[in-house]
Amino acid sequence: MLIKRSLLLIALMAATVLALYAYNRSIRPLKSPMQVRYDEWLSNTEKILRYEGAELPEAIVSLVCKDTDPVLSWELNTSKDGANVLRLLRLISDANLFSAGASLFKKHSTGPITLSVTTPTDTFKANMRREDLLSSPAGAVFMKLVEVYATGSSG
Repeated sequence: MLIKRSLLLIALMAATVLALYAYNRSIRPLKSPMQVRYDEWLSNTEKILRYEGAELPEAIVSLVCKDTDPVLSWELNTSKDGANVLRLLRLISDANLFSAGASLFKKHSTGPITLSVTTPTDTFKANMRREDLLSSPAGAVFMKLVEVYATGSSG
């Protein structure tokens, strides 16, 4: 009887620990090392932009969707669309797009959509599935704004 009670207590404690771990993971999104680097770069860029007269550094945001026919490709850069690109850069961070599809057991996703941000000092690139991109409101807004901005700048 005492052994059964001890085993039950151990099982209950283990279940509690697992539940707390799962809860912690659900409120704190898993970030890939690339997402962490990107967030640091964006934070530093935003700090620089707070100074009067500071210029937005060169950055190119590109998105290629190979899951459509024909393949869709958009590219925006800060020299032409500064404010719009800055909005997109913030949405990439808010949606953790460089961690899209990542899980505890899988570091990154593979998929037909390629997102890249190229700066003079670094390149951030990730492949993802459409579901990964659209899984958060920020990701869905990002996708729609890329379409709108790219269409507006090409016409």
